[in-house]
Amino acid sequence: MGKFPKKFKALFLSILFSNVAFGQIQEKEIRIYSRPEEVASQNSTSFVDVLSVSPKEHGKSVSDFLKTQKGITVRSQSSSGSLTTANIRGIGAGKAERVLVLLDGVRLNTAQGSGVDLSRISLSSVEKIEILRGGESALYGSDAIGGVINIVTRKNGTHPQLTYGLSDHSISLSSQGALGQLQLFLNGHGQKEKGDYPFKNPLTFEDQKRENNQFQSYGGYSKALWQVTSKTSFSVAGEFFDATQHTPGSLTWPQNNAIQKDKRMLVDLKFTHRLANSQELLIRLPIRKNKMLYSAGSSVHKNNHLEPQISFSFPYQEKHLITLLGQTYRDKTKSTSYAMPQEKWTFASALKDDYFITPLLMVTPATRLEHSKGLYTVLSPKLGAKYQPLSTFFLKANLSHSFRAPAFDELYWNSDGFVGNTALIPEKSWDGDIGFSLERFGIKFENSLFASRIQNLIDYYPTLNPNIWTYRNLETNSIWGSEASLESLLPIVSHLYGSLNYTWLNNRAHHTLNSALKWKYQKLNLSLNHQYLSAVRTNDESRPTLPSFYIVDLGGSYEWAPALTLTAQVENILNRAYERIPFYPMPGRTFSLSVSGTI
Repeated sequence: MGKFPKKFKALFLSILFSNVAFGQIQEKEIRIYSRPEEVASQNSTSFVDVLSVSPKEHGKSVSDFLKTQKGITVRSQSSSGSLTTANIRGIGAGKAERVLVLLDGVRLNTAQGSGVDLSRISLSSVEKIEILRGGESALYGSDAIGGVINIVTRKNGTHPQLTYGLSDHSISLSSQGALGQLQLFLNGHGQKEKGDYPFKNPLTFEDQKRENNQFQSYGGYSKALWQVTSKTSFSVAGEFFDATQHTPGSLTWPQNNAIQKDKRMLVDLKFTHRLANSQELLIRLPIRKNKMLYSAGSSVHKNNHLEPQISFSFPYQEKHLITLLGQTYRDKTKSTSYAMPQEKWTFASALKDDYFITPLLMVTPATRLEHSKGLYTVLSPKLGAKYQPLSTFFLKANLSHSFRAPAFDELYWNSDGFVGNTALIPEKSWDGDIGFSLERFGIKFENSLFASRIQNLIDYYPTLNPNIWTYRNLETNSIWGSEASLESLLPIVSHLYGSLNYTWLNNRAHHTLNSALKWKYQKLNLSLNHQYLSAVRTNDESRPTLPSFYIVDLGGSYEWAPALTLTAQVENILNRAYERIPFYPMPGRTFSLSVSGTI
């Protein structure tokens, strides 16, 4: 055999010494201490993105952060203030229920279905957004086929602080402080938009204005943390949200006076206790109530959700971090579209083991057993692995089984044109992905390949009576694709940073390309964002394809002082005409101004 090339020797030695160094900095004792409201961790084998939210960005919407992320497609019927949902890796397309949305780890998806309207979540109390891509039912149960979006609110603070935000369409005010051992956080917010934006009709190509599209909302979020001892704490959090949305409908079926009203109330009680040897016990009781009224009360839907849970995490033999979870859901829905109120109890238990085979290699087997009385019993296993030979390089791979339980609307809806199907069974999928992340020379590159096969897909079909439709488990769908991102961690040139991400899906030949340039100099920040979405085939015979589009946004901010930051934004600066849902035109060029600060 020939001699081993010098360059490979150098590579081998660099990896060897980096492994030794990495092993030396690994803690022998596995520590758990994490915030219970977070779902992403450094040891996660899942592909995770964490998006930080600064106070000057509180005037934006959740969709503003998600629409340029790899693997995510945002579907919106209008600008901020309208129905906005997201799918991950193409799996939620057409069914927003296939993505699980959490607020501080608390489920926002209702048993009634239809997914979570992201425009109903205010960013004024949010610290970051966590995105877990891929099947996650092994830990989070139903609806996590495509992945999980977790909205994490700001931490309780001990130092007095006041944060405000004011724009041409929104206002927010937050404060934090401490009273002895009690840490407090309070937030209030409001929004109002005319919604009558100009657009180009994709059918007639005439310039028009969107009508009956007004929107207004108000709400608040508060939480209190009592640090009883250094190892024991109690906390309570509460959220209230009220929105009134005029719904103009599609261009083919306009609604000139339809109005939808949404209310959400949430209370979350937590008890955390750290025992000896880095063990942690968490007892939690979230309670959520949703109410939706449509067209002056002609359609009323009420959802109540109770979710007691207990989890216990502990290290074992210095190589295992084991988490045990017990959980119960009680969902009750009263709707004018059902013959009678519907209720279900769901019981679940889960086991996860982060097994550090070596300081460089971790595997995570996990499984969850979920049983809903009279409806379904599903076992959801998952096996993930993470290999990190360098602090700047890792490989990840996952194989999981996920599911989505039939929504109450699919089971029990009863109207002139639709009838529910109580014989529906859960949608089930096998999901796999593999990829890597590398940081070198101030550049971070990440790439992953993924595939999902979903069975028992629920969709609506005509009955023997062509005027009446129902839901059935008939379809099987395979989705695969690739995600890649490139980000500069150091300036490309003087004070200029850049990022690029690309997603390809086999499903309907979907290509998405997002790019961003940011210039940061002292107190001045400028940004230029570009998004391209290829033509997408639809299931609408009257509009089988949505044309491709690209939009450009320009923004900037200047921090006069910590108490005063000025921000300006121009969206769709080229005034492009485009749709994300057939016959729901998106706004043309729009401007916004805001001031924010921390006192």
